[in-house]
Amino acid sequence: MPRKNVLVKLSSDVYRLDSVHNWIERQSQTYFVVALIGGGTQINEALVAADKSVGNFGPLGRELVGLPERQIARDQLELNEAEFQDLLAERGIHIGAVIKPAMDIGGVLCHQNGDIYVLNAYLSYDIIYVLTLDKRKKEKEAYYERLGNALGGRLKKIHVIGVPSNFKD
Repeated sequence: MPRKNVLVKLSSDVYRLDSVHNWIERQSQTYFVVALIGGGTQINEALVAADKSVGNFGPLGRELVGLPERQIARDQLELNEAEFQDLLAERGIHIGAVIKPAMDIGGVLCHQNGDIYVLNAYLSYDIIYVLTLDKRKKEKEAYYERLGNALGGRLKKIHVIGVPSNFKD
């Protein structure tokens, strides 16, 4: 019987924590794991450093005004993706893939809020974990509850895990 598919969405504020790496390693021993790397905090910093607007945040996430801003967001997501791949490789942790929430749709660069991106995987993944800072856990749970209600049901495959800086695996 094939292993269950697990998507782990990692907030940009937690993907560097050793304890999160240990947790992912344990998951990968049982499941086929794919990691989705966020970038919110670093994207904000990169946009401010480039003297660009951080954009407006709507129900689907950050709306950026132009191609330069979208490229900065994509570049930061790619940096986070590569860094996380390196962090796992240094520890000998093997997972199915590390992905970023950005895509090309008809030649237009489209980054997507990672919390929305997980819905793309909902029908084909058995479990979806969303790892975020502990202080954001209740907010994320409420977000997915509202989203499920809007879609006509509970998103029972999505499990939000609050991660303190001293997260114990």
